[in-house]
Amino acid sequence: MSELVDNLSPEIIAIIAQYLESKDFFNLRLSTLYLRDSTAALFLKLYFRTRTHMLSRHSLMNLLDISHHPIFGPSIQSVVITTNHLTPDGLSDEPYLPGRTERNVSPPINKESYREYYIQQNSFRQSGLDTTYLSEILANAVHCRTLALADHDQPWGAAFLQRETGVYPTSSMEKEYSKIYIQQVIHVIIAAATASGALIETFELDAGLGRAMSPSVLRFPELHRIQLPWAGTLTSLQLLMGPDYDENPLVWSKPLVDFILLFPRLEVLDLYFDTRLQRTGFQALSRALNLPNLRVLRIGGFDCLSNDLILLFDKHQNTLREIVLNDVNISTKPEGSWQKFVTMLGDQLQITRKRRGVYSVGPPMAMELMLSHDFIEELARELEVDQGEHRHTADLNNGIVDISVDISTKCREPSAYAVSWGLRRDIVVERV
Repeated sequence: MSELVDNLSPEIIAIIAQYLESKDFFNLRLSTLYLRDSTAALFLKLYFRTRTHMLSRHSLMNLLDISHHPIFGPSIQSVVITTNHLTPDGLSDEPYLPGRTERNVSPPINKESYREYYIQQNSFRQSGLDTTYLSEILANAVHCRTLALADHDQPWGAAFLQRETGVYPTSSMEKEYSKIYIQQVIHVIIAAATASGALIETFELDAGLGRAMSPSVLRFPELHRIQLPWAGTLTSLQLLMGPDYDENPLVWSKPLVDFILLFPRLEVLDLYFDTRLQRTGFQALSRALNLPNLRVLRIGGFDCLSNDLILLFDKHQNTLREIVLNDVNISTKPEGSWQKFVTMLGDQLQITRKRRGVYSVGPPMAMELMLSHDFIEELARELEVDQGEHRHTADLNNGIVDISVDISTKCREPSAYAVSWGLRRDIVVERV
């Protein structure tokens, strides 16, 4: 058996190993030195390239030990901090998910142990040790280029806390304590990234849908007075925001824009609003946002006028190569009609068609839009076409813009449409 295995190339062994369960994979690596060496790269990729941890003492100490290791530490490329935490009442807001522990039944709640770890969580945060640990981790992980806050099912250390307390740490943000705690976690991450001097290239704040944070949590006046080490290296930023409906757009948009503008080399901006943004909110954002190196813009979750979109596109037309609008409602009022949007877009931008799995050669812009049902109905009326599986081409503005329309009624998502600009400035509107 050993001779048969030795005849397999390291590449074949690695392909086979990637389909094994963790326990079987570990046993395979312990079998022979040849198997261990053949799966070394896969082992580092699966268990060390991306590390997902809670902001707890137990979890960060584990990551700190890994970061000091001469092989494991340099293998870390992404550090993800999750929103999981213990709440004051000692009860998780989330249902128990089988498989998170060794047993398929939730252990009884250990109030004494829970209280101990809850106090430890607060003291760890209040003492600043969480910032110290994370700063050292990022400084040690010399190849780490991605830092994120995310909602994740199984961060390292969460199952340990469940075994100790009987409660799986929640990621809910419904309670006031949780909201404040997550805001503090964000500040810890920002402070640690700054203090460590890490060359972060990608930064993500995504607490999950229904848990998005108000842009006010990004208010860091002290950051404008210092030189951020990662301001010159960050090229990709992903934010999931959820401003309160009663918040003044002029108030919450300032800390959001100020934070984004901290990174002048930003090339990719992915900005989505969980609580739907009204027109005045997007207007304030589009007027203030100006990134000289922006190449990819992905935004969604808002209502707007075509003027505001065009303004945002126009300010970045020399650098933009891809635009993705998801769940966007473009007003059909006269001051923001689809006709004006199409005409202005055609006058100012050259866009090449880009479809899933298909790449075309042409002008340097790719665009994908998700438009509202009302927008498409208005488009169909203006072009005098009925909804159905057929194509119609209209010539607008004396032949300057050609529009091809394919409006199908057989979709499960009647409000979802994709729009692409072709090599001849053809706009193809079709339901996806």
